[in-house]
Amino acid sequence: MSTENPILDALAVSVIINRKDVLNQQFWTEWRAGIAVNCPAHPGDLVMLGPLGTIDPCLLPSSGTGAEKVTAIIDFVNADAPEDTTASVTVTGQAWVTDASVIIAGFGGVTADHGPDDAMAEDLSAYVENIVPGVGFDITAHAPMGTWGQYEVWALGVA
Repeated sequence: MSTENPILDALAVSVIINRKDVLNQQFWTEWRAGIAVNCPAHPGDLVMLGPLGTIDPCLLPSSGTGAEKVTAIIDFVNADAPEDTTASVTVTGQAWVTDASVIIAGFGGVTADHGPDDAMAEDLSAYVENIVPGVGFDITAHAPMGTWGQYEVWALGVA
């Protein structure tokens, strides 16, 4: 959306954020942050997921090598029921990973157990943890209602 008024343009693509990041700071200190809608993103802009649950790689910070994407299979296993609520997979062989890497995770693809929309139907979430520079990281998934079987997960990151 573009108008002839730059103030209205800024209001159309920004949000108010509440945060506390300084000792003794009053809770709910509000500040306005821009939302990245055009490429490249401006410093400080929030980058949002698109309608397919992904981030346009042109909105990610430039690392000189571009965005890296890896996929893996995560397995929710519990032979004796109830269904698992967490699962994790370790991704290695990722020389591009550094201490400063920004890595997000999500679901997609098809396995013998699940299709690309099943994770959304099950309300699954995925995140990256245990980052080891030059090696890799873990992708951990949470299933609030419990689930079973294998899902394809992906991680998208920049160094």
